[in-house]
Amino acid sequence: MSTLKVNTLQDTSGNNLTRIGQVVETKITDTKSLATTNSWQDMPGFTVSITPTATNSKILVRAMINSANRINHIGGRLVRSVGGSVAIPTGWVGDASGSRTQTSIGNTYYQMSERTDVNGPICFEMIDDSHSTTSAITYKLQFFCYQSGSYTVYLNRPTSDANANYTYRAVSSFIAMEILQ
Repeated sequence: MSTLKVNTLQDTSGNNLTRIGQVVETKITDTKSLATTNSWQDMPGFTVSITPTATNSKILVRAMINSANRINHIGGRLVRSVGGSVAIPTGWVGDASGSRTQTSIGNTYYQMSERTDVNGPICFEMIDDSHSTTSAITYKLQFFCYQSGSYTVYLNRPTSDANANYTYRAVSSFIAMEILQ
């Protein structure tokens, strides 16, 4: 058997080719709930951690979030935590505008008729190219509501959780992929 070892791969024009360094996934198959407040809170269990092998690598973060709630004033965001310090990677929230709350996913609610919740999965995909570390990075999902203690966000279940065949149990996932330069 032969082994080929190289430091970089280049195309015919001399440009370095990127490659996948590692892929880490967290699948959430159980249900979770979070009573929202008017400060950002972590959704329990919705995290993925990766330790980059290079400071100049990029991290592709993908999330499929099956959430439900009954108020349209709940927003969500994905954040990065390194050594306990939480930051929002550049470009991961909408632009500032007046008193509006900057979020990654906003108004996570859709109502067809009174007392009916119709929530589909939210898919999220962003590149984190500003981490500049080889320390462990934890990405996590947070929610916020302007009315403290009034509303709950559910993960992988509807707001009304009747034991019936029309009530679903879903799966959510969180993937972090290191892209080497």
